[in-house]
Amino acid sequence: GERARRDEHGRRRMSLANVESGIEPYVLLAKNVASASAMGGLLSRAIDDVHCLVLGELLDHPHARELEACDAPEWRLAALFAFGTMSEYREKSSHLPPVSENAVKKLRWLTVVSLSIETRMLSYERLLRELGMDDVRALEDLLIVGIYEGVFHGKLDQKNARIEIVDTIGRDLAPSS
Repeated sequence: GERARRDEHGRRRMSLANVESGIEPYVLLAKNVASASAMGGLLSRAIDDVHCLVLGELLDHPHARELEACDAPEWRLAALFAFGTMSEYREKSSHLPPVSENAVKKLRWLTVVSLSIETRMLSYERLLRELGMDDVRALEDLLIVGIYEGVFHGKLDQKNARIEIVDTIGRDLAPSS
């Protein structure tokens, strides 16, 4: 069904995505994972799923910890999707498994979420740079779909080439080193 609610002015407004519902199927599947390599495959599927916006619960799985202990590329990629940004992915991509267009889109949305922690007003110029994009129309499409999917709420300001982020999903917290 449509995820909508009324705001304080009675206008219909999309709800933020329920991040638990996106990871739930993978957490259930993880209960039957018998090896670290099978866990790597499950992590890859979760990364490709645009509705699975958090990965922390999977990264805590014992077989995922095995992948971490041997610094497996699947672990590094999953940790980047859990805690990192698109610019970090671009820096490290030569040492990581390739990802789908869906995964790239998801990491770009998660990067917007992370950037909005420092400032709610994000210029298109900064977003194009941080997200590794060069087309304003493609950026606006990405932002509109991110709003529709409930990853964040925001107001596009095309005249001033920026978006004001009003609310976002929560991201996984990186373990303190």
